[in-house]
Amino acid sequence: MCLNLCIYSAIRRGIIYLFFGAFQAVFVSVYNFELWQRGILFLLVGMVSAVLSDPYWRSNYCRLERNHRARDNSETLMPEWRLLQRYLACLYLCLGN
Repeated sequence: MCLNLCIYSAIRRGIIYLFFGAFQAVFVSVYNFELWQRGILFLLVGMVSAVLSDPYWRSNYCRLERNHRARDNSETLMPEWRLLQRYLACLYLCLGN
């Protein structure tokens, strides 16, 4: 089982690295991007994904906040509610590598 997971992970990482290598090669050879422009391009991909997912995470936090206030009537909010977003980010980071 461990060998299968290692092989699967290696194949997935190889595909991810090929994608990012091709992504960079296309913008260098076709559009003549320089090094700083390529870096901004990768930052743009991350920022667009963060901006597109933010409404979901904000509504999830507001829902948890409403449920807590309806149950307890206390004003103390749990900062741990934002950890779900971080857990999934760690999971996606592992999946992407």
